[in-house]
Amino acid sequence: MAKLGRMQFVGWVTETTPGDNPSVTNSEYHLAEDVSVAWEADEYERTGNLGSLDKMAGVTGAIIGTMSFTTELKGQGADEAPDDLPLWKASGFATAQSAYPYTIAQDSTPTDTVTLVYYADGLQWILTGCQGTFTIDLEAGSYGKINWTFTGLMRRVPQDGTNPVPDNYSTVSPPVLQSTTLTIGGETDFGTCRNISFDMGNEVTRRRSMTGSDAKAFGYEVPQITRRLGSGSLTVEMPTVAAYDWLTKWKDKTKIDGSLTVGTAGTHNKIIFDWDMVVNGAPTPTDTDGLLMYEISFDLITDDLSGDDSFSIQHTNS
Repeated sequence: MAKLGRMQFVGWVTETTPGDNPSVTNSEYHLAEDVSVAWEADEYERTGNLGSLDKMAGVTGAIIGTMSFTTELKGQGADEAPDDLPLWKASGFATAQSAYPYTIAQDSTPTDTVTLVYYADGLQWILTGCQGTFTIDLEAGSYGKINWTFTGLMRRVPQDGTNPVPDNYSTVSPPVLQSTTLTIGGETDFGTCRNISFDMGNEVTRRRSMTGSDAKAFGYEVPQITRRLGSGSLTVEMPTVAAYDWLTKWKDKTKIDGSLTVGTAGTHNKIIFDWDMVVNGAPTPTDTDGLLMYEISFDLITDDLSGDDSFSIQHTNS
């Protein structure tokens, strides 16, 4: 029988030692969509003089894996660590909290890695030592989504297995982006906002190695985040200059503080974003559905040159 698209499962767990491949239990599989997994390899051609015009079989060299998937932006509905906290920590973030509220902030010395397990209706893929990056899409009237991309070690080639039986899927619905609290530079007259997106822009370096053990095999060591080039965009109805002077803020590269609150207090499903940005590129009017809009592109920047403060997210109940 053919494999079914509805029979896909993604699980993750924080590694004690990078690349150590801990088991992923049924409670560590979570809701995910748009899953994509691939092995990326060096392919070497052999060009010996055969005395004929034929081609020889080449050699497959170093192999590394990538996995992408999307999760919903939401809280736990209880005083528990967010399901996606291991993913944040493997994407250059950290938290000092072990109970609500959880503030997840940037970390310039990220050491956490995750093991990712993906079942495609009985076909099992495992990536270990994963670090990654993400984008966040927030659109008015919908709910937020986080698009994760991880790079990790190919523990072994995919093999047949038995689908897991997840027993801890979250029943919490993601909060809808309506009646939110959004401020840009401490102001609210910047133009009615349709959407916001963030791109953390982590550069994940693939560390080649000819001496790796089985857990760090196929020509690579555990990958490592080496740089962060955060950016984003927001779409707003074009305001008057008196209300909010986007062009001058672009020209002067004025640092702008942004804050967005999504969800309702008392539900353990309220999320607060805080970021620092400068406008990148002159805002230009565009006609969208008969309305003049600004598509604002911005860079996420350090607040005071101390670093690790251009973007944070908090799960709160108050």
